[in-house]
Amino acid sequence: MAAAAGVVAADLEPTGGRAADVVWSVVLAAAVVVAGSRARRWALLVCSGLAAATASSWLLLVVGFAALVLAIVDVVLDRRDRVIGALIAGVSLQCLVRIDDWSWAPFGTSAVITAVAVAVVVGSGWANSRRRWRRRTLTATLVLGGVGLLFGLGLGVAALASFASLRDGVREARAGVEATRDDEREAAARFREASARLDDALGWVDSPLLGGVRAIPVLAQQQRAVVVAASSTRDLAVTAAAGASVVEDDGLRPVDGSVDLVAVEALVPPLRDATQTLAVASADLAAVDSPWLVPAISGRLGELRATVDDTLPTSQLALAGAEVVPGLLGADEPRNWLVLVATPAESRLNGGFSGNSTSRSALSSGRPSLKPSGS
Repeated sequence: MAAAAGVVAADLEPTGGRAADVVWSVVLAAAVVVAGSRARRWALLVCSGLAAATASSWLLLVVGFAALVLAIVDVVLDRRDRVIGALIAGVSLQCLVRIDDWSWAPFGTSAVITAVAVAVVVGSGWANSRRRWRRRTLTATLVLGGVGLLFGLGLGVAALASFASLRDGVREARAGVEATRDDEREAAARFREASARLDDALGWVDSPLLGGVRAIPVLAQQQRAVVVAASSTRDLAVTAAAGASVVEDDGLRPVDGSVDLVAVEALVPPLRDATQTLAVASADLAAVDSPWLVPAISGRLGELRATVDDTLPTSQLALAGAEVVPGLLGADEPRNWLVLVATPAESRLNGGFSGNSTSRSALSSGRPSLKPSGS
């Protein structure tokens, strides 16, 4: 129990899901401690030696060195004690699960070292157990491995089945973005089609039949990243379709000195929805990013994150503008503005010389008139 509490506190992320990660941490601690109580002394010596050699802090170095000294004493005294073996294995595991990746080493080196140390102890403990226990643990391992393999194959089939829908959905979304420059109706239709395509893809990769994948280390990260990326893009497409249905460029352009404030105010709800959707998508995409993602997924996820993060400030600025502009143009009360045009060629207190000016009167009707008042 103490070893399990320590491993859970290390906040391991074999699957990226908190509940599954806690279960795997407890299983790992239990397996190592029980195996350590039956393992050979040389196996405990190797495990504690790796723990001490790879300690990433002074505290872990002291803990790992204490486990190593205990293992050496156990070898020198040539005595076998199951409690001492369990203690050495449990203490060493606390150091192993907290190894930091070295910048000069390939990613996953710390995980490989931990896996080697655990495999040595578990393998030795399994080989030194009674035949009945060996048979039971082997059967349980094969069953779990078979279930994991089935879910892995199911995820592969779902990925292949959803590939076309994912590709078409992203393509339609990009076409919708391009269409917003010329034809809002076409843009809305494109976004709706993108949403439908992405819904089809999510029906495969987020199927309830694949729920067990979320508990399988490494595979869980792949599925979660694809699901979040597809659902975020789908939500953005839905929001964009609603916004494109509202926006009409002609209604936003000044005509004879008049700005339609009703059209400007109509932009506030869709822009607010778009900003909120972008903020949620940015947070969700950042949460599912993992160094364990395969390049094909991590590359696309990175592109989507960059697009969302680049678009969010623009959406926030557009929303602020749509909320402020009606008041600036006299929606609530008449407004009078003076615009000064300065030239740096004639510097006055480093601020330039105001060579021209224009007064602007913004009426409550939203029909500003321009009156030149300078030369």
